Amino acid sequence: MDLFDFSSYLKCILSVPSEEIDIQQLTGGLMNLTVRASFTPPANLFRFGHLSSAILKYAPPFMAADPTQPMSVHRQAIEAQALVLLSGCSIPAISEILSKFPTLRIPKLIHHDAERHVLWMTDLGETQTLSQYLTSDPLMHDIERIATSLGAFLAELFRATRDPPDDTITLVANPSHTAQTYSFLISVTKKVLTTAGITNAELLAERVNEALQSNGTVEPCLGMADLWPGNILIDSHCNIGLVDWEYFGLSTASSELGMLVAHLHLIRLQTQASAHENSRSFTAFLLDSYFQHAPAPSSYFRRQILMAYGCELVTRLENARELEDASKGQLLNAGVRSLIAAGGSENEVDFSTLKVLDNDRGALSQDIMAMVCHRFA
Repeated sequence: MDLFDFSSYLKCILSVPSEEIDIQQLTGGLMNLTVRASFTPPANLFRFGHLSSAILKYAPPFMAADPTQPMSVHRQAIEAQALVLLSGCSIPAISEILSKFPTLRIPKLIHHDAERHVLWMTDLGETQTLSQYLTSDPLMHDIERIATSLGAFLAELFRATRDPPDDTITLVANPSHTAQTYSFLISVTKKVLTTAGITNAELLAERVNEALQSNGTVEPCLGMADLWPGNILIDSHCNIGLVDWEYFGLSTASSELGMLVAHLHLIRLQTQASAHENSRSFTAFLLDSYFQHAPAPSSYFRRQILMAYGCELVTRLENARELEDASKGQLLNAGVRSLIAAGGSENEVDFSTLKVLDNDRGALSQDIMAMVCHRFA
């Protein structure tokens, strides 16, 4: 089913013939339909002048991949606001940070057609996701350069947006989506743990609930709230692009980092042996750089990163059809141990739980989070 006719839409909006427009559908397409529109000759795109291409994202009132699942189009308004804020217009500190990281790019908002639910953004060019990059054959020097830059940027972004003012929070608030997401995560966590026969499933699910409810109330900052390798793009010159900001809003540095590290763990389980070291090295470089630039982690940070990491791994099992049974077992093992290590409070965190290894692939299952914890344990 064609969800949206971009060619006809652009022909109408820009008053250019269809033969001057080329539409290329981009990968993804779970929530939205995203394309690259190329123009020959370059088209006059609002205040940006003449551009040879732009990225357009259509947000239907349902999941693009499953029209039976309704979704609020408000997610697109959030992304439009996020791109404005991240341009540095409203928060000068962000502009200063971006100037320090010339290889890190965030799309600029060209236009938001709220009536047709189409977001226009600048084109970051030909890229691959971080997952694709790490499973190719990159040079270790380039892995280090990219991870180091990203780690430092995230640390400075979270610090610069710490304790955001109420008017900024209001601009990107999406309470109904947040409540729906938290309810889903808690439900899936309990279901996966119970199905797997974890004896303390109820207790661990309640810990996840408590951690999610506190997210953004302690040590709040602004974050992507969906930070995973699919939203991190790498081009042939090792430039980094951060895309898909539709869930941008109040978050915490610990939950953002915990989610990303969990997905880096997933890359190791999903891919061939040659990519294992790439993922592990990227994680180590990222963490070293992050903690060099971030404030000393608090007891709240230490517990919350364990909770975010564990929750992400456990809930991922709900739709991990691509994983072999052995990998699913390792995923469950790592997620459960992280939730157990978090304890019932900040005073009960026990990192020693992560040091128990019981699989024939050595530290594969546990050393990702152990790499995080040994930096502040």
